[in-house]
Amino acid sequence: MPLAPGDRLGPYELLSPIGAGGMGVVWRAHDPRLGRTLAIKVLSEELGPGGDRLARFEQEARAASALNHPSLVVVHDIGEADGVRYIAMEMVEGRNLGQVLSDGPLPVKKAVAVAAQVAQGLAAAHARGIVHRDLKPENVMVLPDGRAKVLDFGLAKLLPSTGTAPSPLLTAPGLVVGTPSYMSPEQARGEDVDFRSDLFSFGSVLYEALCGRRAFLRETPVQTLTAVLETEPEPLRALRPDLPLPLVWVVERCLAKDPASRYGSTDDLARDLQQVSQLLDPSAAARTVAMVEAAPAPRARRMPGWAVSAAGAGLLAVGAVAGWRLGDRPQQAPPVLRYLTYSGLDHSPAVSRDGQRLAFSSDRGGVRKIWLKQLADGSEVALTTGSDDHPRFTPDGASILFTRTVAEGESLLRIPAVGGEPRRVVEGARFGDVSPDGTRLVYLMRSESEGGIVGFDVTLSAADGTSPRVLGHVEGTVVSPPRFSVDGGLVGLTASGGAYGSPWSILLFGVDRQERRSLPPPGQSGQLSSLAWLDPRRFLLVQTVSFAPGLSTGSVLAMDARTGRAEPVLSSLTTGRVPDVAGEGRLVWAAEGVRQNLLEVDLGDERRARWLTRGFSVDRQPAYTPDGKALVFTSNREQNLDIWQLDLASGALRRLTDHPAEDWDPFVAADGRIAWSTRRSGRFEIWVAAPDGSGARPVTRGEPSAENPSLPADGSWVVFASYEAPYQGIWKVRPDGSGLARVLSASIVPPAVSPDGLWVTVVPATPGDTRLHVAALADGKLAPFSIPLPALLREGGFAPGRARWLDGGRKVAWIGNDERGRSGVFVQEFDPGRDTSATRRELAGFSHDWTTESFAVSPDGSRVVLAVSEPLSNLVLAEGVRGVPGPTARRR
Repeated sequence: MPLAPGDRLGPYELLSPIGAGGMGVVWRAHDPRLGRTLAIKVLSEELGPGGDRLARFEQEARAASALNHPSLVVVHDIGEADGVRYIAMEMVEGRNLGQVLSDGPLPVKKAVAVAAQVAQGLAAAHARGIVHRDLKPENVMVLPDGRAKVLDFGLAKLLPSTGTAPSPLLTAPGLVVGTPSYMSPEQARGEDVDFRSDLFSFGSVLYEALCGRRAFLRETPVQTLTAVLETEPEPLRALRPDLPLPLVWVVERCLAKDPASRYGSTDDLARDLQQVSQLLDPSAAARTVAMVEAAPAPRARRMPGWAVSAAGAGLLAVGAVAGWRLGDRPQQAPPVLRYLTYSGLDHSPAVSRDGQRLAFSSDRGGVRKIWLKQLADGSEVALTTGSDDHPRFTPDGASILFTRTVAEGESLLRIPAVGGEPRRVVEGARFGDVSPDGTRLVYLMRSESEGGIVGFDVTLSAADGTSPRVLGHVEGTVVSPPRFSVDGGLVGLTASGGAYGSPWSILLFGVDRQERRSLPPPGQSGQLSSLAWLDPRRFLLVQTVSFAPGLSTGSVLAMDARTGRAEPVLSSLTTGRVPDVAGEGRLVWAAEGVRQNLLEVDLGDERRARWLTRGFSVDRQPAYTPDGKALVFTSNREQNLDIWQLDLASGALRRLTDHPAEDWDPFVAADGRIAWSTRRSGRFEIWVAAPDGSGARPVTRGEPSAENPSLPADGSWVVFASYEAPYQGIWKVRPDGSGLARVLSASIVPPAVSPDGLWVTVVPATPGDTRLHVAALADGKLAPFSIPLPALLREGGFAPGRARWLDGGRKVAWIGNDERGRSGVFVQEFDPGRDTSATRRELAGFSHDWTTESFAVSPDGSRVVLAVSEPLSNLVLAEGVRGVPGPTARRR
């Protein structure tokens, strides 16, 4: 019978039609018994009372009523009234994904968030033996709050495992049902299908959500089905180069023509998308961690794709793709990944040759010490008292070599692996390694080249530290620990200048012959780890690719020491600087992650400190506006690195820059204008804009590269740093781009120019000089004023943020460490003609719970905002890694 608003179906009052699905018309309805609005789907009279359409309608009712999941539409009731069959369902307000995509492709983070929910809903359906068979954008509702729900199980197939017999009309071989653009190849051929068919449809939907066009759409349905069967879609990264590789791999695996090459379960797909979501939106990781911590202790298990639980890293998940070559499908089972430690404070793993013990460093208890873990039973014990790092076993496993750092400097020490008193081996050395035969050591000694550039001597000695011999000099402030090849014939390491974006190189030195070779970094630029040798000519390393600070992925690569050819072995959503081989097919590294938030401290009463941001993004480099009412800062909160402004009274937040390139390190001038670092042209440049971000324009172009701007009160100069050879140093330029001049060569920290424009803070790249100096802006001459910064050394490089001028230039504030090793902000009076060290005092910060990375002081001097970093690092073991030989094979 015809239906109209006001009619009743059973207990339900029809209010208005809201759409039509494949099997019927959908009405908005009211349930007077419970006082709720719901959706009623009725079988259209035009479809007839019998046949396959009725069977499909009944099938949908049975399928949907068997499901209960937040990402699936809830079925409340099924019934018949006056010959009209109906399903009473949850009322979902919003737009379907097809309507959403009519506005264009989704931002990556939103697309992943929707896809993750759809995958979770499908996983629940597949667990009940129900295959959707018609997944498409129109069957995914997107609610205003961002939730997604899967609709319309009108073509659903119930597998035998449910105990419910499917209609033969829906399962007959050769019957093609579904929507051509989203069908799987086996569905297009009319073959029997299982849950993997939905995964292909899911991949097609996600492809369209990311790039705004269908993967297989052609002019006619027949041509579309042919494309599904025979062609590959255009590569995603050719359409959207900004997509993270792990997300691309998920889509490609779902779109595999062979069902066996897709995911082995939809739960695995959902977990992989959860990991991508945590990469793009680290706040999601907190929820994952809470669930994991409430669950039983994790066990090692085989994981599909690159997914692994986020429990160990705490904030950033680890994942792996093994047996993949770029662009290929996996050819073997992926590795098993499991966490070995869970403190969030563990670093620098080293495995004994027998693979039974793991030495590592850990900050547990507030002091970094060397720890020993028995891999058989999981027991852990501290061996040293600290401050110690970078352990390495001797070949017989009886002793451990490590680096100890004290106020006077660094030394190599050796301690029995069973514990005892350590013995100094080489004073003034760092990052030691023991040769495979145990007769030699290699380590780094800080030195200076003839041109005055800071670097390190790669030094070889006997096992007791005697008879030292320099193998070569390495320029750069960041140099990895050197590593002997497995036959002891080569020593390899990686090095960089240390500044953001500085190029990396791989250096190889001959042990018994005069040889030095340099290999170019593999693939795209990114931080390189130390080497882990596989055999006499091949080694592994981890290359970190940063989308922005705090958004990084790591790729484990196998490289040939002779040709430099690199082959991807494994990929991870976290990074690690010190990998080590743990036996055949086994690799250990530290999975590192970080979050960084903004904390405002009232200097009149530090108990009144408040978090301005407290999520899992990376918020840093704060700067107050001239009126002190707002804060400008750098953040990756929308997946890209941009400049944001926070209203300190209301908490209102707005983005000041919105460009695909990275924008960072804002400086707010006295008139409210902002200057910042950017890579909009592909090079490092300084741009300026109005206080609201409008009118953005470049100040510098071309050479030299330009970062970290600072302006005096009158805005007459833009002072900046360049870290690019041969232009290293502090530069100044007029705001219109004229008057470019170098002030000082080779400073290694961001400059801060005094309000009167007379002085600028610098840290010269001079061996042994770890002091903050002040130089005249006019001629670069250093004033007789300096502040010692010895505690800020980090892995061979400095890590202080920008200093700040207070009281109109009468004081300087900077980041340093107190006597307990805690970082915070110090302040000291500035007088270029006298020693003011007696005025030095702590201003804010100094907690064992975080590291102060950068800061800002309010214009009236009453408040300080700290960008505090909370790094997390746990040790991960990957087993079944392709191409990693056992100890015997490695020595061949």
